[in-house]
Parts: sequence; structure tokens; C-alpha cells
Amino acid sequence: IVNLEPEKLEAQIRLNVIQQVMLSQYFMAHHFVPRGKGRVCIMSSLAAHSIGSGNAFYYSSKCFLTQWGKCLDHECRTLGPGVLTIQPGAMNDTNFSTAAGCKASPCFTLLGMPSEECTDEVVWRLQNDDARTATGVHTIGFKNQLAVALEPWASDSLAAWLGRMMVFQSNTPYLRSMNARESKLAILAQ
Repeated sequence: IVNLEPEKLEAQIRLNVIQQVMLSQYFMAHHFVPRGKGRVCIMSSLAAHSIGSGNAFYYSSKCFLTQWGKCLDHECRTLGPGVLTIQPGAMNDTNFSTAAGCKASPCFTLLGMPSEECTDEVVWRLQNDDARTATGVHTIGFKNQLAVALEPWASDSLAAWLGRMMVFQSNTPYLRSMNARESKLAILAQ
């Protein structure tokens, strides 16, 4: 985060937090609650369960979205509408990995899933009449569900290391091959 320009951080906040919150609020307040039905779908990420070493804000924003979905679902439960929060993992057929400079990382090459798997499950859940299926937080893909299940047993240090190694290769410019302490010292030295 010490190497992130304030404008880029603000753009990430707008994209990953503010826009989803504002859209959720608009549809709940103006469409779903007055009719007593409807569903908001919030796109979080498997990153909500990770330590975001190298990209702390992205991981934290996904934590926020998961918690926002849980709280909004609880708040609106008695009013009729529901909230579905989706946590996909790395999708290997989108432009995300290319834009982030980590297309060859194990996260995308070994664990990645096609985006169609995510969209198929979202559509199935949104069309389902069972509230347990159509609302709540759902992680997509067996490998991702396994990672979430194992999360409580992983130390923060191990989770951060795995996050760096799985998402960023050693030559990824985004990682800059510095840990946070080294980045801070480099900034202070200037």
C-alpha cells in the first residue's frame, strides 16, 4: 500500500466498495423492499479469506463486501428481499490476471476456473426458490471451498506467504520484490 498512488487507491475504493454499496442500497430501497421480494447479488472474492500481502486494499475490500452482504441480508431478511454474496476464486479466462501482471501465477494456472462456472452458479442460485441456496455467502468451486475450510488452521504468516507466492510471481512488477518494511524504509530514505 505504501507504493500505491492515492488516485489508484481512491479508484479501487470506488470500484470495490462504494459502487456495490450504492447499487445495493438503490435496488433495496427503490425496488425490492417496496415489493417485498427480489435479490441483490454482491460479488466478493475468495480473497476475502486471505491476507493480502502485496495488495492489502483489494483483499480488505473483498472482506468488506462479504461482511456487507451478510449484514444487508440480515437487515432485509424480514422485509422480503434477500442478498446473495458470491466468492469466486481466480477466473483464468478474464483480463484480471493480465491487468494485474500475474497471468502465469499458480493461482490462475493451477487453481483458476472458467468464468462460466461462476456465472452458471450465480444464475442457478438467483433463480432458486430455496432461501438457503439463493441467499447468504457462497464460495464457488470445490478447490475454493476447501481453501476457505482450511483457512482457520493457517497462520497469518503462512497465509500471507501463500498469497504472495500464489498470486504474484517473483518477477511481477506489482510485488516490487519488497516487503512492507523495506518499502517503508525506501520511502523514508528519499
